[in-house]
Amino acid sequence: MATPKNNRPGRPPSPLCLKCGSNDWYIRGVGGRACAPCKRASAAKYRREHRGEIAALRQANTENARQYMAKWRPEHRARLRALSVRWHRAHPARVRELGARRYRANVEAHRVRNAKYQKENAGRLRLVAAAWRETHPETLRATRQRRRTRQMLAPGRGVTLEQWQGVLEASLGICAYCNRQRPLTMEHIDPLSRGGKHDIENIAAICKSCNASKGTASFLVWLCRSGMLRRAG
Repeated sequence: MATPKNNRPGRPPSPLCLKCGSNDWYIRGVGGRACAPCKRASAAKYRREHRGEIAALRQANTENARQYMAKWRPEHRARLRALSVRWHRAHPARVRELGARRYRANVEAHRVRNAKYQKENAGRLRLVAAAWRETHPETLRATRQRRRTRQMLAPGRGVTLEQWQGVLEASLGICAYCNRQRPLTMEHIDPLSRGGKHDIENIAAICKSCNASKGTASFLVWLCRSGMLRRAG
């Protein structure tokens, strides 16, 4: 059994905790001396029994607390960052839950912020994506193989190269979704992952931005989500 810290050789023995009789580290307080576990238990009990008083006290001192923390935080940034990193590593499931909850509560704000970031950092993001493709060839190969497999197994008559070239020529280089002149990619209007057909009737020529934004959503859901219906109106 480990020797309590303040009962090491050369030090006088600690007074006993008045609650549990332990001679480990103790804290002097209003209720007399007590070891740290007993002190924490006593504080938790007090908070449970005086919730209303504590809430009123906090409400009355909200502005003072805000001013104090505004001054305290800049002086302890490193400590706060270390505590945050430690908590995030210790509670990954809780972090994911809170992140998903914040996103659901602020979907539109997240979309605006992400669109602004992508626009301001387009060159950097292209470099990052290119570097990722170079360092993850196996993952990229597996993703492309899964898509080819979905196309082969999907219902429909398939899409020939001549048919796709005809779609590109008819589009005049303009995205079918956002009406902007950009490099175009093949889009399944009804996604293959949702039972859509790999057929020329289910194909559209759209830009990479719209293709990535739509993802595996259905066309109508994506239109509502992206706000294009409101802009068109």
